[in-house]
Amino acid sequence: MRPASPILDERGAALYVGLAASTLRNQRCKHRGPRFVRLGRRIVYKVVDLDAFLERHAIDPEDTGPEAREADR
Repeated sequence: MRPASPILDERGAALYVGLAASTLRNQRCKHRGPRFVRLGRRIVYKVVDLDAFLERHAIDPEDTGPEAREADR
């Protein structure tokens, strides 16, 4: 379900993507994870960036990968 606000704090973003807030924090420090915005000392996440992060990590069970597609030729 899409939240009412277009931005979420760390805890809200973690709930939205199904990760612990500490996991988001660790990913952010390692320059991984979803895009974020720093507003002074505050970290927020745009919902559109969280959606893009989830889409990048989506796995299509119907996609058998490039190896199988090469074999079909």
